Amino acid sequence: MKYLCHRIALLPGLWRKQSFWGCWLVPALPALGILFCLFFVRYVLRRQSYAKGLDSVMQSIRGNVELPFYHSYAHIFTSAVTVGLGGSAGLEAPSALTGSAIGANVAKFFQLNRENRILLLACGGAAGIAAVFDSPVAGTLFACEVLLPAFSVSSLVPLLSATTTAAVVARFLQSSKHFMQAQDVQWQLGDLHYYLLIGLACGLVSAYIIKITLKIGKKMEAMPFSIWRKALIGAALLYAFFLFFPVLMGEGYGHIIELAGNQGDQLLHGALPPFLRHPALWLPLLLLLFLLKPIVSALTLESGGDGGVFGPSLFCGAFLGYFVYALFLRLGANVSSPVPFICVGMSGIIAGVMHAPLTGSFLVAELSGSFDLLVPLMIVSALASFISRSLTEHNLYKSIIVQKGGAAKVRRE
Repeated sequence: MKYLCHRIALLPGLWRKQSFWGCWLVPALPALGILFCLFFVRYVLRRQSYAKGLDSVMQSIRGNVELPFYHSYAHIFTSAVTVGLGGSAGLEAPSALTGSAIGANVAKFFQLNRENRILLLACGGAAGIAAVFDSPVAGTLFACEVLLPAFSVSSLVPLLSATTTAAVVARFLQSSKHFMQAQDVQWQLGDLHYYLLIGLACGLVSAYIIKITLKIGKKMEAMPFSIWRKALIGAALLYAFFLFFPVLMGEGYGHIIELAGNQGDQLLHGALPPFLRHPALWLPLLLLLFLLKPIVSALTLESGGDGGVFGPSLFCGAFLGYFVYALFLRLGANVSSPVPFICVGMSGIIAGVMHAPLTGSFLVAELSGSFDLLVPLMIVSALASFISRSLTEHNLYKSIIVQKGGAAKVRRE
């Protein structure tokens, strides 16, 4: 999935560099990804609807613990094309959904009882997260905090076995390095007030992400049009966003790495139109970008594209953290490196959107290749999760289930 996506993602870059019309044509490529997904679902899978988010996994756990077999392979193509052509989404949820479908169908084949079916489904989802992020601990914690209806110590052994195996196999098939190097970065006690401020901001932004995603989903669902017309409407809106803010296209991980390298000026010059490249606009644009990202992400998915919210959440967190860093730097504060701010921002948004503070903390620690920042990561994640829980009753996935008329709690037998 990652390999296919990254191969496809070379096309927008080539068009933008080699053609005068590239800046006008590249923003239209996500529309092709969305239309491909609709065509694939309707005429290849022959389905009228297509579950794309982890809310379908959680809904399955609350119901008959079954996922159709086509989920075991279909997302490899639909999510790779959507994200590769510039759709604003991540590959992590499709990877987890693919793993969950494999686990659910294996359990169905062996006719396991409900408890074991739930466990295998969670193992598959955790393995998907571990494989795509190279983060077995975060994958295990994600299953415990988000997927499983109740935690039990006996679940840890199969979960850890699944996630470590997935991480090893993924690294064998595609050599990977840490997403962002933070081994030499240390946190200082004197920076605690910055982390508390970022935790507060992450909690508020996480609640905003949940609410704006639900609102856009409800608006798109209420449109009295066919799925093809909805796709064209969504694609037209996305074209406008991507034309003015091409930095919003795709997963955005490359831009996060640029920020971590303190190359904000380079990002400003290369990923924004000329009339927005004035240095005086940089701080307001940072604020605008992490507020717009969940909007274009929701539009991508609701228009028919395939993907998840992990990638957009990490993008929002990184840009939020860098915004706080740049703000205090301009105010004359003694802040030497943006990396801790970016790391805790990503951790806080993941924790706030998922209501999963341990997942947020350990995911970023594993992504950065260092546990030296674990204390501020946990502080920000806990604070962001607490604030988000205070403002939104459920995490993003449960909120989607409730909005669609489902139950937030698991059915007991």
